[in-house]
Amino acid sequence: MAYVYTHTRKDKNEIFYVGIGSDDNNYSRAKTTHKRSNYWKNITSKTDYTIDIIEDNISWNQAVNKEIELIKFYGRSNTGTGILCNLTDGGEGCNGRRHTEATKEKMRVAQKNKKLSVEHRKKIGQSLKGYQRSKQTSDRINKSRKNVILNYSVILDLDTGVYYYSVADASRAYNHIAYSTLVSYLNGTLLNKSSLIRV
Repeated sequence: MAYVYTHTRKDKNEIFYVGIGSDDNNYSRAKTTHKRSNYWKNITSKTDYTIDIIEDNISWNQAVNKEIELIKFYGRSNTGTGILCNLTDGGEGCNGRRHTEATKEKMRVAQKNKKLSVEHRKKIGQSLKGYQRSKQTSDRINKSRKNVILNYSVILDLDTGVYYYSVADASRAYNHIAYSTLVSYLNGTLLNKSSLIRV
């Protein structure tokens, strides 16, 4: 099931965004500030906003159609047709979306050897300190990892900010960590004593 939501800026009492999300009972997509455009962030940095659920418990296709209809009705400010900060005409939601191999390759190339700032690496490290998965989550992850070839994982070195695109590459870069040991670190079957994590 899915829902359609709007964001209304409080300073003008005016709708500025229309979106859709999967029905998770918490309306997390409607509430999140992540994966929003700079245009959206610019508006919300200046004013508070309210979230309204316009349609609920409808099919994904119905939600897509309603989103398109509302964006057309209110218009987009980037095209000079209205007031919304939506950058598209709608319908691009990612319910069940899978990237094509070409898109995955573009993403891989864009991230290859990308270095994170020291501050960013520290934030990642801090966010992971003391984190423990529940037994249920660990069991589910372990079950899903059976017969998975970890050699195709993306590995991040928190110390240097360098990404490696396979366990083998990361192991080669760290001659003192054997491949099998690194796999165990990344699987969580051994306490990870390295600065390498799967992302």
